[in-house]
Order: sequence, then C-alpha cells, then structure tokens
Amino acid sequence: MNTHCTLQHAQLASGRGLISIFCGLVLGLSAPLAFAQTEDASTANSSDADTIEVITVVGSHLKVGNETSPVTVITKADLLAQGISTLEQALAVLPQNAVSRTSVTSLDGTSSRSSLGVGSANLRGFGSENTLVLVNGRRPAGSPSNLDRGANINSIPFAAIERIEVLTDGASAIYGADAVAGVINIVLVQGYDLPEVLSVRYDEGANGGDIMALEASFGTAWESGSLNGSVGYKKQDTILASAVGYSTRNFTSIGGPDFRFSNPQAAPGAINGADVTVDLGVLLPGVFPIGTFVTTPGAFYGGVDRSRDASVPVTVADFSISNLAPLDQVPQDVSAESEQVSAYLRFDQDVTDRFSMFAEANFSVSDNFAEASAPLVRDTLSVPTTNAFNATGEDLNVSTYQFDGEVAAGLIPRVSVKTETESFGVVLGGSLQLGFKDWSLEAILNHGKESQDTADFFSAIDANRFAAVLADSDPATALNLFGDGSQQNPATLQGLFVPSGIDEENTISQLQLVGSGTLFELPAGPVATAISIDLRNEETLFSVPGGESFGGRTPERDITAVFTEISLPLIGGDTSVSGIHSLELRVAARWEEYSVDATFDGEKIDTLFSNTSPSIGLAWYITPDFKIRANFGESFKAPQLEDLLLIDPNPTVTGFLDVLLAGAGATTDPVNGLPIVDLPLAFVGNPNLKPEVSDTQSFGFDWKPSGSLDGLTVSASYTEITTEDAVGNTFSLIFLAPDIYLTESVIRDEQGIITTYVAQPFNFSESGLRAADVALDYVFDTDWGMFDLGIAGTRTFEVYDQLFPTEERVRREGQQNGPDRTKARAWVGWARDSYGAQLSATYSSSYENEFITPDDPTPRIQKVDSYLTLDLTGRLELSNGFSFYGGVRNLADEDFPLYFNENGAPFDSRRVDVRGRTVYLEVRKSFDFL
Repeated sequence: MNTHCTLQHAQLASGRGLISIFCGLVLGLSAPLAFAQTEDASTANSSDADTIEVITVVGSHLKVGNETSPVTVITKADLLAQGISTLEQALAVLPQNAVSRTSVTSLDGTSSRSSLGVGSANLRGFGSENTLVLVNGRRPAGSPSNLDRGANINSIPFAAIERIEVLTDGASAIYGADAVAGVINIVLVQGYDLPEVLSVRYDEGANGGDIMALEASFGTAWESGSLNGSVGYKKQDTILASAVGYSTRNFTSIGGPDFRFSNPQAAPGAINGADVTVDLGVLLPGVFPIGTFVTTPGAFYGGVDRSRDASVPVTVADFSISNLAPLDQVPQDVSAESEQVSAYLRFDQDVTDRFSMFAEANFSVSDNFAEASAPLVRDTLSVPTTNAFNATGEDLNVSTYQFDGEVAAGLIPRVSVKTETESFGVVLGGSLQLGFKDWSLEAILNHGKESQDTADFFSAIDANRFAAVLADSDPATALNLFGDGSQQNPATLQGLFVPSGIDEENTISQLQLVGSGTLFELPAGPVATAISIDLRNEETLFSVPGGESFGGRTPERDITAVFTEISLPLIGGDTSVSGIHSLELRVAARWEEYSVDATFDGEKIDTLFSNTSPSIGLAWYITPDFKIRANFGESFKAPQLEDLLLIDPNPTVTGFLDVLLAGAGATTDPVNGLPIVDLPLAFVGNPNLKPEVSDTQSFGFDWKPSGSLDGLTVSASYTEITTEDAVGNTFSLIFLAPDIYLTESVIRDEQGIITTYVAQPFNFSESGLRAADVALDYVFDTDWGMFDLGIAGTRTFEVYDQLFPTEERVRREGQQNGPDRTKARAWVGWARDSYGAQLSATYSSSYENEFITPDDPTPRIQKVDSYLTLDLTGRLELSNGFSFYGGVRNLADEDFPLYFNENGAPFDSRRVDVRGRTVYLEVRKSFDFL
C-alpha cells in the first residue's frame, strides 16, 4: 500500500503479489501507524502491472490533500501472510485494539450468552461503543446483542475483504457519533477485473477449535463497468473445557482461589421446637458466603450423601453438615461450534461520461451452539411429605440441586445455548460529475439489518411441573432429590425445564448526499471542500419471554446531519521555504440531531439531542520525507436506545449482590438501617441521560527517508481524549459508592424496603485516555532476497473514569477490563521470487485482575503475567495458478497466563487464542474464466 510504493513499482515484473504481501504487512497488521495519503498508490488488486490505482482511505471525504490523523491499512495479502482467517483475529493483534468481546467471551462470563458468536472492536480500550465500524465507508446495522449496538465484526463477509483501514483518532466531525476513539473501515473488493480464485483452508488447534473454510471469489470488468463477488463457508469445531485444563472451579492446586458455589441442600421445618442460628461462613469456609443462616423455629439443615441408596427414602438422620458439598459448575465447552455462510456482490457501471452507478449487497448467516454445565436449580424447591422419598415427616426446602448425576447417566442434556445471527446490507449509489471544475455529487441509499435469535435450553424451570413431581407419592414417578440422580425415571424429568430465548433485531436506513470538489487555486495548491447531508433511521427490537423489553413498542431514532470539510494548502510548491516544504490546514464540522420516538414505562418519550462537532488538523512537511501532523476535535455521542428505554420484564435473582455490597462495606440499608439481603436485579434504561461530548487531540510524525535509508519508515503518535458526561452503569457504584447505589439505584415498596436492585445507565463526571503509538520498519533488498524488519506498539498511559468531580479517577489501563499498558508486535520477513516467510512476535504486558471468592467478598488483586507468542508463516506461488500458505500460530504453544475469574475459566479469553498452537494450510487456485 502506501509506505513502500517505490519498492513495489521496482518489483512488479518479478513478483507483484509477493511485494504486495510484505508492503501491506509493513503498513497494516503490524504497524499501528501508517501514512494514509490520498495520493498513494497500490497495485495489489490490479490486473495490469502498468496501472497504478489511487486509493482514498478512511479519514476524509476529500479527493486531495494530506491526512492529519494516523491511519493503518491492512490488506487481504497481509491477512494471508499472517495466517489470519477471521476479522476477529486480525483486530486482536492490532496494537491499538483492546479486545472486549469475542466469539468466546460469551461462555466465560465476560459477556452475555446471547452474544454467542459475536465480536466487537474496541480501539484503545475506550469501549466498543466509542469505536465506529464501517463497511465500504457506510454504517452497517449494529449488532442487537452488543449492548452498545456496535457492529458485529464477525458478520462482515471475510472472503470479500480487500483491506481494513484503521483511523486511531477521534473522527466524529467526519463520520458522526461513535467515532470517539477512531474508525475501522472494512473495504470489500470492488471495481476490478480479478482472476477467479478458489481457496481451501484448514486450521488444527492444539486445544481443538479446528476450522475448515472454503472461499470463492471472482471479478470481471468491461470498458464501462465491473462485477465482483465472493462466497464463503466456514465451520469451526468447539473447544472442550477439559482440553484447556478447565475441569474444576477450585484453583487452589495451582495457587488460586476456590470459586465453587455454596450448596445448602435442605432446610426442613420444625423438629424439636428450638431456634437454630448458624454462621455457615464459620462452619464451611470456602463454601458459603460469610453470613448468618437462620432456619425456621426448630429447623435442621444439612445435606445428604448423594452416593447413598436413593431408593430408600431419607430420614432426619441422613442430613448432616458434612454432606454439604460445594457446586462445581464447569461448562463442557469454552468455545462454540459454529457454521457460517456469507456472500457479497458488487456491480459498477458508467452510464454516461458524467454519471456512474453502483449496487452492492452482502449477506451472512451464522449458527453457533455450545453446551454448558449440568442444569442447576437454585430457587427453593419444596419437597412435601407426600414425596415418595421424604420420610422425615416434615416438608423440606431444597435450596440448590444440580442435575449432574442425571447428565452423567444420559437422562437429561446439559444446559445449551444456540444462536442464529443473520445480517444483510444493500447499498445503491450514483455519482454525477457536475461539469464545474472537478465537482461531483454522490448519492447513496443504504439499508441493513442484523437479527439474532438465542435459544437457551434447560436453564429455565417449569415451576408447576416441578411442584407436581415433587408432590408425587409414587416412587416410580416421583422426583428424587436425595441421590446421585442416576435412578431417576426419564419420564419424570420430561418437561421440568422449558426453553428460554431472546429475539433481537437492529435495522438502519440511510440516505447520504456528498458533494465535493475544488473551490479555487492557491499558490500552494487547490482548496478543496466536501459537503454532505446524512439522513438515518435506526430501529431496535429486544424481546424476552414474559414481555417486550421496550413496553411492546419498537423504539426508533431519526438522525439528521450536515457535514463540511475543507483543505487549505498554506505553503507548498513554489511557495516552499526553508523548514516548510508544505503546510496544509484541514477544517471540518458536523452538526447532528438525534430525535428519539419511543415509550418508557408506559409514557411516550420524545427527546432531541443535537451538537456541532468541529475538527481542525495540520499537516506540516518539514522536508518531503518528514511530516509532522496534529489534529484537534470534538466528538459527540447520543445515548443508545437501549440505554434510554430498556425495561427488564424479568429481573433475575443473582445470588451475589449482597456479597458484593458487603465487600464494598455496605451491610445495612442507609435509608432504614435494615440488613442488606440478596434480591432480584433488573436492567433498565434511563430516559434522562445526556449525550457525551469529548475533546480529542493527537500529535505525531511520519518519516520516510530517501537515499541510503530508502525503505525505512518511522512513525509516532500521541493521543488524548477527555469525555464529559460519560455514560456508565450504576452497577459500578456498588464497588465505588455503595451508599449512593443503595439510595439512587434500587426499587422500594410503600414501606421503603428495597425489593429490587437496579442496573441502569447514568452520566458520570468524566472519562479519558492518554496513549502513544510508535512504529519502525525497514525493508531492504539483498542478493538473498528482500528482508523486512520491524517493531510497532502502543503504550497506554491512562484510561480512567471519574464518577464525581470530587472523587479520584478510577484507572482501567493495565486492569482486567482495560487495555494493556503495552502491546507490541515485532517481525522479520523474507521474500525471494515466489517464496516468502515471516517470523513475528506479539507481546502484551502484565496487568492486574480483581476478583472475589464466595467465602470472602473483599476484592483480591492478582497480577496476571505478560504474554508473548511467536508465529511462523510461509508462502509458495506456482506458475500454474496454485499458491500455498501455511504456518504455525503460537509456535511454542505458550501456556495461557493464569487468570482467576469468578465467572469462568482460569485464562482471559479476551487476550489469548484458546485454540493454543494452531497449524494451518491454505491452498488457493487462480482461474481465468471471466
């Protein structure tokens, strides 16, 4: 791409594709900074070696001028050279991207199970809601399973990707809200006469997760137009928890905590007329939360030995504290089995000398399935005296029962999750040359939808069915909760669990008009401008069993935006002076208005949010080889519909909120002094939210010397963002300000007693980040071939939240939910004729992980070790159209750093590839049919 165009041109005849791979590699996958000038050229996709195509990258609507923000470009050739087979993998190794949600995190408690198979981008760890993802420069429908409604990167057709453009600076003045931390533009192939390519790839992971992928693409062109398309199919196997050493939630054998849950089995009624008060935290440390367990007058408590003869009814003598065992809920899978089909088609046609049009469509459907642990009932089950296996003479209350024995005996399946994600987008556009200088007018109609259906099996119970089989006096058909489960009647187990699910859907409809061209000429160059009108409508649907989460009405918002950008060349050409080869100023502004039409809790909501976001940038070439750039701007982000309007029809019993509050020092209600107990948790919106406004600034330089240092690229950038009225969730107040949480974020009855805890969005004082990027790359030619040496990385100095102006900043960098303090990549590449190889290393620094355990609600801090992996890849091209790509990712099969997580496995799935060492081979065959 742009960094080594001279190098490419010199080598076109002897290996255009090879040089393209390594040229793109320098720019993209490894380097967090790259020049992204609109005058740069690439021949990676040209069928004519003498044709140089000018590519305009993300960051501007202008056809001329120099960029003032850092841009990274990753080509399809880069992805092939790196052995990458998904967009999720491509962004995971990008130094500026802090992974927050992947296709695995839904199974380790990091994100909701309804997001199975969904991935998101998160530039600089500032939140995926602050990273704007575009496809061919346009917004796709956001993923409904992403709470921030950001794009699902896994639904973008990977087979159709031509390049990935990453702008790592605030760009709301150019692209609108959500571009606070930057923009990722996925460019799909278009406008080329390409050879038809069929590819077959297979990945084999040390821990499983094998991938088989098929891709077919074509491109044909005629004098006035072109047609491009691709189809892809990918199937990925699951990864078993046992394959990654995850067989228990008790990590004491490896120096960690015990995350197994408490398991009080039965608390029957009065036996001898005496009150019993027991502190189970003292009796069973490591199993029960610290706290007092109070039974009914004269009650007894305890569990039974589950290996006993279950055909014999239980008596009081069978219950004992010593029989209580902690629950060890370990899922069968840590990644889902998935299957995906995608397709893409692009048509371009010049209708007249002045008017051209295009149409494109993309489609993706993905099925994901994973099995978790055995079904578990933590609601109290009443076992009356009529139950065939209750011989105590008292009604029993069984507070926890796990159907692990039934699963082991094959009588009932595990809890499982199945999702189907369907995404499509259709775009129609036309461009008219106005006949005035170089002015043109482009009109675009964009419509997209992404839907996700989630089915959760054997996790929700049928209370009436349970009551019936527990009251049954027939030992042949009654439910027996006092054995190992293997002797249950299969017919009895039928109907105990009912499927639950979530149906989610997001749609976007957009009309955009962009006029651009040259206003007039200055001595230093042309003054160019772009003017745009953008009209959008966004709708969201989120429904769960028990009711519509938005009160039965589909909320929507209309967005109106007007944008302008101008490039002012102040010095350049004949006006150059010593120390200023050229100096260019870029100014942009975008006015946006968000109109929300919906209901909240039965009341109509009609809200307007509006703002004007300005931006000013400077590109100063001290010499033709050395550029200093700076950019200052303001970003504006309106609240998401879900943040404003969500109503949770089914609050969930957590089993841990009282523990979290106690760990934060809150054991009594600050309003009435009553003890804090565990209660249902409801997720609701906040219609009084204000929009976020951010100040962004970046400084940097790019140096591409000529002469004896030709082939060297050195770049650096510093970025700083400060956001006022940042949107967070009141759930964080539990840890930082529990008294405020218990006052402001709870539901109380008429007597003032808390009945439900609430997690809802709210505007806190401020959030911000400071980070620096550096990259050094050197490509040089020798008698043994061409070599490419480089290193690039990001240092995050600070990412913070400040809830109140008087409170200290809560820092997230180097923390479990924040970006790595240091993330870097180094590489050594070699190419000669039709051969190529590369050895690369990816490093992420150590960080702090905070967790609690069931026996101690006091947060504990763990230092998670740094992580370094090596990848070795190679390429061979034959003259008959065959090419072979292969290699090993995570060459040394490095062990995952221990990461103690109360929700799941002892590794951080956001920072590691759970497949472990992965060997892959891809065979590609080029044809010339069209």
